[in-house]
Amino acid sequence: MDYKKEIIRELSNITSSGLRPHDIFSDWLSLVNATMKTLPGHLKAARTGSTYLENQETLKVFEDVKNRLRQPEHYFHHYQNAFGYLIESTSEYRDVLGDVFMEFLNPNPRTGQYFTPWNIAVAMGEMTMDAIEQKLYERIKVAATGNPLAEAMILGSSLFTEPKEIEDHFINRLLPIVAQDVKPIKVSDPACGSGIMLLGCAAHVPAWALKYNLVRFYGQDVDRRCVLMAETNMMLYGLNGFVIRCALDVSDEELAAMQENNRKAVEEARQFESVGDTEAVEQIAVELRTGQYVQAKLFESVNL
Repeated sequence: MDYKKEIIRELSNITSSGLRPHDIFSDWLSLVNATMKTLPGHLKAARTGSTYLENQETLKVFEDVKNRLRQPEHYFHHYQNAFGYLIESTSEYRDVLGDVFMEFLNPNPRTGQYFTPWNIAVAMGEMTMDAIEQKLYERIKVAATGNPLAEAMILGSSLFTEPKEIEDHFINRLLPIVAQDVKPIKVSDPACGSGIMLLGCAAHVPAWALKYNLVRFYGQDVDRRCVLMAETNMMLYGLNGFVIRCALDVSDEELAAMQENNRKAVEEARQFESVGDTEAVEQIAVELRTGQYVQAKLFESVNL
């Protein structure tokens, strides 16, 4: 199924309400993000048989969106259907959210924001994370130091000769004992857009490393809507170890520590945001991603 096409079809049905595509996408994104944040609470309540009390901020998001619709009973279900298709699309890593954003909001290919193509993001992720598994094994060994049981298990691994046996020993026996002491690998994208580069990296991370939060994802962007997309993508794919934030909200100390051209870009974006010029902020976001501000590498792993 072409999930992007189905989502755009559902969102397009809302345009007859009088709302612009820009507002429709922003409202849908807010609904999806708010819903994803409540899912852990709902699951916990279902598991324990308790009642989940909705967060007031979440309820306000839903109320605000419905208030913007002239006839919410005729249109709101399209938001719900689009969310359903988005959830179904996560059977494999893919930035469907970013694809919808680019096509639904930017029908003219010469205007608007565009993110790195998925095949390039996956290739860059593979190159960046090529040695991650070996690095993680080394950090597991370091974490075992000083733990008699874990150290004995490290010595015991020398008895195995088959790679599969060694992997099973480390992942299923040793790791549960030392996981909390393993230094995580951090992956950072300083101009993350929809988070597509982070997803491209996650596609090459072993499942057990994600399960134990041994690879953590960090991203920032000057475009608040992109920040919300990236955060939502992290939640959609269960990447719990993440920090996504807006570069416009950094502290003065953090701003001063940025590379000069990046700092000037953020300062300029702050000025535009203060007067409500979101288009100018979006343009700076595009320039940051395409290197016009000579930023740090677009996609980099740190602390490897």
